[in-house]
Amino acid sequence: MVICWKAWDARNREAHGEEGMRGRELWSWSKNYLDIFRSASTVPTILKNPPPRVHWIPPPDGTIKVNFDAALPPSLPHYRVAMVARDFKGIAIWWSVDMFLGTVQAVEGEAHAALKAIQKSKTKGWASVIIEGDCRQLISAIDDEDSTLCPIGAYVEDIRALMLSFNSCQFSFVPRNCNKLAHALANSIELANLEGPILPLKVAHIA
Repeated sequence: MVICWKAWDARNREAHGEEGMRGRELWSWSKNYLDIFRSASTVPTILKNPPPRVHWIPPPDGTIKVNFDAALPPSLPHYRVAMVARDFKGIAIWWSVDMFLGTVQAVEGEAHAALKAIQKSKTKGWASVIIEGDCRQLISAIDDEDSTLCPIGAYVEDIRALMLSFNSCQFSFVPRNCNKLAHALANSIELANLEGPILPLKVAHIA
């Protein structure tokens, strides 16, 4: 079709005394035109869900990154929440594990862990923080202004109020494999209701 169209164009040009393409030149031009057309018409593949990062990433210099998690032991009347704070070199500068009586839904436990993480960050006087957790529902609720009526709305309101007291405070979702250290702390019953600036040897090696 492109060749026929260009041959028709060449015939019109010749009819008006101009020079038109013929033979191999006509074929070469038509092929090149078609290649350009196909290239311009191809829709690039867009990844709707880019692959998650697989490693924990340190924060920028001057910012503290705080990872949090909750552990809900089955058939036990308590749950634990944990946080670990690291600097731009990836060095753990603070951690804590708290145990609370009662049974809660997973997202409620995560919301409580997030609240404890931002409360302790405020107490420590860190002006700029990135707070990471592996509960997408919670992080979405914190970002959603209309989420205060959800089951974790009270936690979300308290978290948002505290966020205003920092120079910079950001909540981010990360996959579990980027939250392994906070997860290990939350699941360590020996560390319940403890905190400190130096991590126990048995969890210090976890990324």
